[in-house]
Amino acid sequence: MGKEIKTAKTNTQSVQEDERIFCTFTDYAIERFKPSAFEWKTKDGKQRDRRAYPLTGSNKIKGLRLNCFRATGKKYFQLMYTTKRVNGQDLETGEDVFKYISLPLTIGEFMPGKFGVKECREKVSEILKEHTDDKGKWIKDPKAYIKKREKKIFDKEEIKLKQKSLRNVIEFAVRADFPSIKKDGRLVATTMKELTLPGLGYNKRTLLMKFSDDKKGFGKIFYQGNQYYGIAKPENADDLFNKFPPGQGIVSSKKLSKHKNKSDEVSIYDDPIGLNIMENLSSQLLRNYIFAKERSYSKKRNLRRAFKYFWNLANNKGWISGDLKDPTDNIDIPLPDKVEYSGARFNNRRFTPDQIKAIWNALIKNSDKHPFSTEAIMLMILTGKRKPELLKIQKDYISYNDGVIVMPHFIMKTKKDHEITITEPVKWVLNKIKERLKEPRYQKYNFVPWLFPSTKTKTSKLYDQEYINGNGTRLQDIRDCWLDVVKETGIDGAPKMFRKTFISLGMIHLKEHWKVQMLSGHTQSSTIDVSYNKSTREQQKEYADEVADKVFNFIK
Repeated sequence: MGKEIKTAKTNTQSVQEDERIFCTFTDYAIERFKPSAFEWKTKDGKQRDRRAYPLTGSNKIKGLRLNCFRATGKKYFQLMYTTKRVNGQDLETGEDVFKYISLPLTIGEFMPGKFGVKECREKVSEILKEHTDDKGKWIKDPKAYIKKREKKIFDKEEIKLKQKSLRNVIEFAVRADFPSIKKDGRLVATTMKELTLPGLGYNKRTLLMKFSDDKKGFGKIFYQGNQYYGIAKPENADDLFNKFPPGQGIVSSKKLSKHKNKSDEVSIYDDPIGLNIMENLSSQLLRNYIFAKERSYSKKRNLRRAFKYFWNLANNKGWISGDLKDPTDNIDIPLPDKVEYSGARFNNRRFTPDQIKAIWNALIKNSDKHPFSTEAIMLMILTGKRKPELLKIQKDYISYNDGVIVMPHFIMKTKKDHEITITEPVKWVLNKIKERLKEPRYQKYNFVPWLFPSTKTKTSKLYDQEYINGNGTRLQDIRDCWLDVVKETGIDGAPKMFRKTFISLGMIHLKEHWKVQMLSGHTQSSTIDVSYNKSTREQQKEYADEVADKVFNFIK
């Protein structure tokens, strides 16, 4: 076929059929085939958009034709195949009745040098092999098969596009202010801070971040500059990571009191492990990272916790394909033989009533030296509430008419609403705070919503609503006050013992778990026995003597 085909070839069939135009099944002939020269109108005079032409020649394939488009001039290989479809039911038997129909299947667009006769034959041969029998009869619908195969390829490619590395997930978590996994909203500021250190910390970038809870109890990241290193305030999370990309800004100093990295730690984000695609993170890979160097029990536990959070976040966002199991579930962090943390010695101890009285008197004595801190500790003694919960109480939570302090769920560890009864001792502490706020030097704290304001509040920013409602105006810690109390009384203890003391003494006097549970705010009474119902050495001796006297009195 050395010339362009511009004349129609008539067939030998019925004269009532359209004139048939053929094209030889070779790349040369198909490239030179110009269907635009032929008639594009139907018998009734309507303009066609496309028209199919049979392919002939010694290497032709039965049922294969060339489908051409008038507007674009594009040419597609099209295979006609036969399949059966349901055509009603037999009235007598009720069984399906089938009919055979001819359907087109697009093989591909003719593109010289890319997809021609050779590629078409290979693709058609594969289809015929899968969907026809030895006699060339169609036994399966190829269009359904190809559609299913293409969907698998599409799904696989879509998943591939969605795949994120561990670094990508960490960046997303920071941009989104650490979304909560189990419910709507975000994590609390303290949890965000705990995840940030192993996730992207031991790096100058964390010196530019501060965390605060909003009115709903959701944490939020705020950005700041750093004068010591001369770093400007980042505009947002993207700017933060642009300033300190992976591997840059790692703190290596061991001498500076505030900016130090004694153990030469490198965060997950800065370590090569961050390059791994999330679904490629295996238990063994994470285990090797956690145990790669000498670390304390708490550091190993925090690393596992960080990996778990980022994995679940990626899983919730659809960045992990299939039903892959959380790799951290198979990682155990063995408890050490000896707990090195000095505060652990207070885990199973409580104060005696005499010690509580001595502590109370010391607080009264140091009241002016540590304003609001003394009242906070007093309220811890009287209510048995956790320090982080009490320090988040706002003045609006106090209802004198109802006689309660309403503790909303978002400041409670249990995430359950709770109420503190305003007993006479509690009322005494609240009145003490009221009187303090009347003093000229403390009157500015009337603009602060927190019950226990920070004495480091900046007077110049009291007009800024975002500032006065943030954590910067709230008392963060009572350490200095407590150290003076310890010095004053000589009592070896920690503030966390107040909750254990409250619950233990409550059990002695109330004798019923459910009664104590109402005061403590625990969701399970068993927790009271396991973690909080503690006894002193004197109490143990008293109980032991009582059992000896009543049970073993026969021994003389």
